[in-house]
Amino acid sequence: MKKIICIGNRFAHPDNFGIKIFEKLKQFDIDDVEIIEGGVGGLNLALHFETNDPVLIVDYAKGFEKKLLHKDELNLDFIKEYNHESAFYYLLKTLDKQNVWLYLSSDEDNFEDLSIKKHCLEIIKSIEVL
Repeated sequence: MKKIICIGNRFAHPDNFGIKIFEKLKQFDIDDVEIIEGGVGGLNLALHFETNDPVLIVDYAKGFEKKLLHKDELNLDFIKEYNHESAFYYLLKTLDKQNVWLYLSSDEDNFEDLSIKKHCLEIIKSIEVL
């Protein structure tokens, strides 16, 4: 079963992007996909990576030219140790799992329902090709 893990802080805009996506994705009927609210997660998310199932992580992030990328496309060389701020990236760096993808958006000014729905449709289309 494929997994979509939506991460972010529900109380902090624009970091709540992943949580808004989670809430909207739960309204869709998507076969063979587990939708997970990852919150601020960090290492607590490790249990979701124990199988060989494809994982798509949804998050807010600036500085990326494309929205969908493989975890190997991230430059995680700056992560040298585990700490509170880098916990999630530390997890990604240490994972021995290849079928991990990220859907990243920096569209912080457009969180209306229509925009969130558009992102959800893009995510559903992306999960079909993983």
